[in-house]
Amino acid sequence: MKPANVELLSGRDMGISQSYYKPTEHQILQDYLNAIPYLTINEENRLRTKVRELTIKQDEISLMKLKHEKEMREMREQIYLLMESRKEMLEMQKHPQKLLII
Repeated sequence: MKPANVELLSGRDMGISQSYYKPTEHQILQDYLNAIPYLTINEENRLRTKVRELTIKQDEISLMKLKHEKEMREMREQIYLLMESRKEMLEMQKHPQKLLII
């Protein structure tokens, strides 16, 4: 948390800073909510939150992997088609009379 917010919530005198620093209740609440995981003694809750975060990251990585595998498969197919086309073109060059018919 911001030190000034800690002082405000503790009810301490901030001196001259109190005249200049005027956060809204919403700003102080958001700062406090961000600090809750670090203030919580309940290790089980912290671990549950961490497991949830890691599960989300794992799902994102799995989706990226699937997308990557699909792209690789498509590229292999394109390479195969290009190689086949190249073979056909080389074969046609060997028999130019067939080209004249086409």
